Amino acid sequence: MSKKFIIVIQLVVCVIAVIMVSFYGRNPEFYRDHKYVEDLYFIVNGNQVSSGYEVFIEYEDRTIPYQLTWFVGPDDATNKTVEFSTNNTSGNVEVSQSGLVIFRTDESTTIFMRTTDESLITVSIKITIKPASGGGELPL
Repeated sequence: MSKKFIIVIQLVVCVIAVIMVSFYGRNPEFYRDHKYVEDLYFIVNGNQVSSGYEVFIEYEDRTIPYQLTWFVGPDDATNKTVEFSTNNTSGNVEVSQSGLVIFRTDESTTIFMRTTDESLITVSIKITIKPASGGGELPL
């Protein structure tokens, strides 16, 4: 066999391999059966709130964390996992991946919730925390 013939055969095999991988290499079942998140929002006092909603929390004891609640839809979405983050860079506010917010000082923070599937939906909620006001009349 000549070297040119071997090179042509290798080239043909490479072209066929590229065509086979591009045509059969994807998993079409994944794309057909995968359902992306379409709806994401926080729930405050049992109500759906829009992104940017502000929550005011008065506390007696700041060591009690605030638990976020949320909705991810539709119910048959393949990946309903979300990630939380905060815009607080001082380290005085932390948010866990289970939506538990811990405040170390009285301040405001914005919590972001983002889907982890390819829909990449992000919503936010602003939380302001302050000591409970003990005003009013004292009981007799």
